[in-house]
Amino acid sequence: MSQYYVVISFQFEGEKETTILLDTINDVQVSMSSTITEHPVPTGDIVADHMFKNPATMDISGSISLAGSSQNVLGTEGNKLVNFQELFEKIKNTGTLCTIYKLNTLTNDIRFVKRDRMALNNIRWVERINTLDFTFSFRQILAVTIQELKPATDDKYLPNVTEPNTLSFTDTLLDWNKVSQSVFLGLFSLNLVTSEFATYIVGANEQYLKSIGLNTQEIKAVLALVSKANASGYVGSDNTYVSTGSFWDNFSIVRSYREIKTWFKNRESKKEAENNAFKYYSDSKQMAQEVRRFATFANKIYDGLQALNNAINVYQIASDKEQECMLSIGYNYYIFSFFKNNTSGKYSLKVTGGADDIDKEQAIVDDISGAPMSLYDCNDVNKLMLTTDDNIYVYLIKIYPKDENKLTSYAILTSTLQPSNFDNDLFDIITSMISLA
Repeated sequence: MSQYYVVISFQFEGEKETTILLDTINDVQVSMSSTITEHPVPTGDIVADHMFKNPATMDISGSISLAGSSQNVLGTEGNKLVNFQELFEKIKNTGTLCTIYKLNTLTNDIRFVKRDRMALNNIRWVERINTLDFTFSFRQILAVTIQELKPATDDKYLPNVTEPNTLSFTDTLLDWNKVSQSVFLGLFSLNLVTSEFATYIVGANEQYLKSIGLNTQEIKAVLALVSKANASGYVGSDNTYVSTGSFWDNFSIVRSYREIKTWFKNRESKKEAENNAFKYYSDSKQMAQEVRRFATFANKIYDGLQALNNAINVYQIASDKEQECMLSIGYNYYIFSFFKNNTSGKYSLKVTGGADDIDKEQAIVDDISGAPMSLYDCNDVNKLMLTTDDNIYVYLIKIYPKDENKLTSYAILTSTLQPSNFDNDLFDIITSMISLA
């Protein structure tokens, strides 16, 4: 029996430490190296002024036999060679670190340097009839201790860096339910939906819509279009829908009564559209087909409005004190620095950032209280910037006008479409869908 063993000790997560004694070792090779950095200079010379240590590597080769005596902790069940393979492959695959040294079993003296934090990164098996030859390659994992410095939180000169709160554009600046309601009441007011059909569709529920073959998106679109309209009308004594809200009042968020009325009167296809109005049928199959036609229309409205919604983002300023607000817009980061003007006591704003330089000045606003108060007030004059790489319009808007001295009353609005065209885009979507009804 050999007097010297290679000892490999390790500990799997959640288990006790395990020690393996390898007594039939052919060779153990240890490599220690360092790297000297080289930097060329304009004269053509090479400057080599720094050296760093590389991780130590260790190669162990040997064999294990079915017939031989073994000091290995491999279990008593199953094939010893299979157990040996599975154990070391588990060490490699789990990244378990090992401690390796050569031990004199008679004196318990360690013959060479003990190597800690050795990771098994390569295994080579030679599988014979009753023996298994192996070569293990280990690489040392180097660890360093670093010191984490935490700034004093009470340092008055420490910049207040914040991230804005993401808000819903529709909840903050536009009543999307009101737009949906306006579309439905518009159809009703323009005789493109009969009162009998309106009564029927307002009373439809999800279970019925699903039973006639509508998909999830179509059901969502129909319910979004008619749910708010249900609160704007009632079923009269003749069991027909009666609108109590003015379509034109609801539509005023888009265009004036006169403009839309003029648009409708000038339509060449007005008579054809009225002939294609959504009607009520007593026959259940015909009615189901009509509801499916209405669902197709509602889904197109929903898709168009959702496209506008996705084009605009709103970010509320997070706190009511001087701060540097960091925001990712498109492909770049920008810093919105809010600070009080020493003369007026009002908040000022400086915007820096972009693709080339985080310190590049993009906009300066001496008094933010003059910020636009709605999407419709945004124009080319009061925009903060138009990003150069992705053409995104950026504005500072006042979402709570009564508290203009608080920074949380303001938000950063980013839009991939020009806000002054939003009115036109919304108008075009609604009128084009009414034309197709």
